[in-house]
Amino acid sequence: MAVGFILYGVAQFFFGAGLLGSLWYVFIGWFLNNAAQSSYQQVILRDVLSGVKARNVMTQQCQMVPAGVPLDRLVEDNILGQGQRCFFVADQGDLKGLITLHNIRRVAAGHRAEVTTDQVMTPADSVYRVHPEDDVMVVLQKMDESDVNQVPVVEGGRLLGLITRESLLHDIRMRAELAV
Repeated sequence: MAVGFILYGVAQFFFGAGLLGSLWYVFIGWFLNNAAQSSYQQVILRDVLSGVKARNVMTQQCQMVPAGVPLDRLVEDNILGQGQRCFFVADQGDLKGLITLHNIRRVAAGHRAEVTTDQVMTPADSVYRVHPEDDVMVVLQKMDESDVNQVPVVEGGRLLGLITRESLLHDIRMRAELAV
């Protein structure tokens, strides 16, 4: 249908319908083609993620940092040293919150020695979290709606793992390539 509109617009241009009228048909065809491709990609994504649960794509390597650690130490030891981008803040094993690069960037580099993890973290009750049996397609949609790059996987108040946008996209790409 989209190609038909585009061809009709091109034909109209050559047979005297004018530039504006023919461009209108080409534009409609182009728009329909983009909409069809987007819908097709969503169908493929749903097919690839069918039956995949949060438990299947989470990583269990979630680094916990104590509350009260100065940000400059966190940056030096964990971010620059190990390349981590997201940490859970805990106090005696209890999850208190989440700290990301976004939280750290809000503090000027010269003041990071005076500011601690618990002062800039996102509190645990404000963090979007998922259950290990949640459908990954729903998790992906919620991450997109909430504009977050990582979500903790929690069951019964216990942290089981972490899903990052990067690891989720990597998993989707691998599943698509392997046709799993």
